[in-house]
Amino acid sequence: MTLLRRSPTREMVNLRDTLDRFFDERFFTPMGSSLWEMDSANGAIPLDIVEEGNDIRVKASVSGVKPQDLHVEVMDDRLHIWGESREDKERKEEDYHLREHHYGRVERMVTLPYSVNSDKAKAEFKDGMLSLTLPKSAETPRKEIKIVS
Repeated sequence: MTLLRRSPTREMVNLRDTLDRFFDERFFTPMGSSLWEMDSANGAIPLDIVEEGNDIRVKASVSGVKPQDLHVEVMDDRLHIWGESREDKERKEEDYHLREHHYGRVERMVTLPYSVNSDKAKAEFKDGMLSLTLPKSAETPRKEIKIVS
């Protein structure tokens, strides 16, 4: 059993991210939809983030987005993934009986549990899945700073 290290700062950042997503989804999606439907309607990229040793591994489902139309940016502990999926050919709306695929911009920005070393980051794309390996930055030990008066 692994004990998770609790950090009030990290918990506040995660709470902020959750509240940001909640309010973005509530104001831009018809009421009555589930949160999952709201994410997909807004073009949010579903993610899995897991810690493995000294790495943070991220799996992002970006079905329909070509690798050349996909972008990944990491700064300290912020991960930003965005891209564009394009429909092969135009069709009139009245021709559809059901339309659930999202075309256009997809995007996701999250706060990672640690700062990462972006110079050593790796990205792979296969079968609509983006896999990122983000090495954790060396943590700076906590140190008390003496106040001089």
